[in-house]
Amino acid sequence: MRDWKIKMFMTRRFWSICMLIMCSMCCGWGWQDSNADTSESVVDTGKVRIPNVWAMPGDTIELPIIILYDVTGLDIFSITGDLTFDPSLISLTGDTVITEGTPSDNEVWAWFFISAMVDTNTFRMVWAAVESLEGSGPLVYVQFRVSPMAQLGEVSPLWLESWNFNEGDPAIEVFDGVFSVGQPPRIELSETIHEYGTVDIGQSAEWILRITNVGDNFLDIYTMETDSVQFEVLEPFFPQSINAGNTIETTVTFTPDSNDSIEGNLRLSCNDLDNLILNIPLGGIGRGTHVQLLSFTAQFHDDKIFINWITSEESCHLGFILYRSCFPDKDFKPINTELIAGGPSYVFLDDSPKGEGIHYYKLSSVDVNGYEETVGFTSVKVFSMTPTTHSLLQNYPNPFNPITYITFEAPKEEYVTLSVYNCLGQEIRKLFEGHADLNHNTVSWDGLDSKGNILPSGIYFCRLQSSMGIRSMRMMLLR
Repeated sequence: MRDWKIKMFMTRRFWSICMLIMCSMCCGWGWQDSNADTSESVVDTGKVRIPNVWAMPGDTIELPIIILYDVTGLDIFSITGDLTFDPSLISLTGDTVITEGTPSDNEVWAWFFISAMVDTNTFRMVWAAVESLEGSGPLVYVQFRVSPMAQLGEVSPLWLESWNFNEGDPAIEVFDGVFSVGQPPRIELSETIHEYGTVDIGQSAEWILRITNVGDNFLDIYTMETDSVQFEVLEPFFPQSINAGNTIETTVTFTPDSNDSIEGNLRLSCNDLDNLILNIPLGGIGRGTHVQLLSFTAQFHDDKIFINWITSEESCHLGFILYRSCFPDKDFKPINTELIAGGPSYVFLDDSPKGEGIHYYKLSSVDVNGYEETVGFTSVKVFSMTPTTHSLLQNYPNPFNPITYITFEAPKEEYVTLSVYNCLGQEIRKLFEGHADLNHNTVSWDGLDSKGNILPSGIYFCRLQSSMGIRSMRMMLLR
């Protein structure tokens, strides 16, 4: 004998529930009313519905009683309820209840079910279990036959009466239905599975699902919900009723919160008896890399190109790839063999062979999943000529931390000085003093004064002095 059977027959709770069931079925004594006081507080509210259904005269139909939302964790061990109908229009068949494929059809829960007619128009159902009910969906199917004498357009109310969970705790909310003689509605979806693709973390992508009623009577959509907080149904609000031949649109968003492949499900319930519960798999990829680029520049100095960029934010990020081309919109080739990392301030020296003209650079960020995204674009003009006068080029990078490069050009070999001054005009560091080489000269400054002290953030000035005059420029140090 299986363990659950032993548990079932040895559980005092189970036997007490069985006694209540017998009293309910034989004596007409119902469960405690859901509005009555109980010794325990209500945990939540369960929702039970019987849908609006259609069938033709002489048809046999299975009317579902549906638990609309997941009741897992509500500690439901017993259920009782009546279904009231018009016996002149529909009547119970010999196979009164079909439970296959329902939440109560689970051997582990060991559900004990009793049903019987307690009046000509009332069908009573009682369940009990030793383990709590879980999930949502059709709780049971009640099989009816439509009278062959029924006329198109005739209706029978379907009332759910005296329904209770656990003798009243948690509370239960019921939604009655209507049976109508006529052709049933049919649901058709624009998609039965949807992939959102790659979406940045914190951003949202929208998908519009179209629901069409291809049947002959009203299609009722009772619920539409997702099983993951990263997928959300925005609009419209449900329930919704769709006329025959009409379509409604609903918007479902995907907002990833992790750098990963994310899966979920969109679940809807309706009154198409062939598709009571529809499950639409959803999927998407959260793209974790987020790079905020402050600057991206390229400068040509001393027959070399220095590419500089500064970031203010990097998350879920592995590194950068630099691409170069002689065209602004094609033929970009990577120029670094390994990912460039370690910011937020970057300097890359491109000393590979190149001819005169404009060179274009593209900066791409690579996230921890290997996804690549272009985050920057710049260009620089390459030339080959001897300067005719001395000049001081803008430092790079600028702003900088902790080091920057300063290039000056001289048309002849002569004595020059290159110094850094603060905003008060005080010289704080002499970077170069002596005979400069012909053409291009490059020196570096590490943000220290002449005594090796670390200087604070701020504006500093670089001055070049020679026999041909004085040149100066402004630099920004960011700590």
